[in-house]
Amino acid sequence: MKKLCLALSVSLLALFITIRVSADCPDNLALNPGFEQEWYAGSTVGTSVSSFISKEWLPWAVLGDPTQEEVGYNFEPEYKILQRSVLNDGWYRVYAGEQAQAFFSMYSTHTAGFYQRVAVPEGSQVTFSIWVQIYTGQEDLIIDGRYPVSDLVQPMTEPTRSVKGPGDYRVYVGIDPYGEAPAGFGEALPDSIIWSDPVLDVQTRGEDAAGNPVDEWVQLEVTVTALADHVTVYTQGHPDYRTKHNDSYWDEACVQAAAPATATPRPSATPHPSATPQPTATAQPTVTPWPTATFTPLPTATLAPSLTPFPQLTPVEEATAPVVVLIVTATPEETPTLRTPTITRVPVPTATLIPEETQGRSPTGLVLLYIVNAALIVLVVWWIRNGRRL
Repeated sequence: MKKLCLALSVSLLALFITIRVSADCPDNLALNPGFEQEWYAGSTVGTSVSSFISKEWLPWAVLGDPTQEEVGYNFEPEYKILQRSVLNDGWYRVYAGEQAQAFFSMYSTHTAGFYQRVAVPEGSQVTFSIWVQIYTGQEDLIIDGRYPVSDLVQPMTEPTRSVKGPGDYRVYVGIDPYGEAPAGFGEALPDSIIWSDPVLDVQTRGEDAAGNPVDEWVQLEVTVTALADHVTVYTQGHPDYRTKHNDSYWDEACVQAAAPATATPRPSATPHPSATPQPTATAQPTVTPWPTATFTPLPTATLAPSLTPFPQLTPVEEATAPVVVLIVTATPEETPTLRTPTITRVPVPTATLIPEETQGRSPTGLVLLYIVNAALIVLVVWWIRNGRRL
């Protein structure tokens, strides 16, 4: 009864762990991610006859190292399926569920792993993660007879590594964004694989609740953009030194694809309200220019003709200029009536031209003649003015 209860408790715990882990990877695109399905002989795909691989996964390995003269470098590892219910330390070697995938080599190194080609939307962000535990070292260290742990004490010198120290075991995960895969087991991997940063064995050492050392499970993860409608996900284990134990255990793979992030368009800027147009300024009435003053030119004053000097008269003693005397009679009592005076043209006596040969000979006579003429002109003007008043 006691054994039945214990077995039932273990079964329920395993189921709980399986459900919990699966819930950590919604929309998982990987096939057989927990390695719980059947397995097949690796020899059918090119491995040694002792290897077994979980369904939906394929093995890969680099065989040989041309840079090393000694044997045991990049040796072909052995693949095996771990079962929790069969192994004494199954609870320690299987992360969740009943089974896990493992590969290992003894007293040798390896560069190996397994892979799966997964359908994804092209352009999506693909993330591959998986849990891994490392067991490495020269010594067989057992904790309370219940489980082994890695020998992680680094030797002081390399010669002592043959009896002590880890293999400096590194683990990785990778994705080929084009979905490429090796042509077969032992063939070269595609150059387009994008690998995660490595995790070294000493980084996985921890302690249990009682303070005992344990080889902890760690999760590896890598994310890339899918450049085709398939990607290929890879695991890799690689120790540097040929220690007795170089093992890695793998469980609970997860492949998720997220739609490519679409850049959120910036919201259209809300246009600022149009500024209320200022009322158009009423154009000031055009000032009608004052008409340009037209200056009517005054008639050009006609200069009085220059007085042409009368020709010098030859003084003739007998020629006497007539004297005109105006007699105005006005009756004091009567209002003078304006009458247009009758202008009597006084004949001007014809001047007798002085022969050329006699001109200039008598300045006195010429002066006298000018005086007479001027007197006559004054007299005529006076007469005209006063005659109009009469």
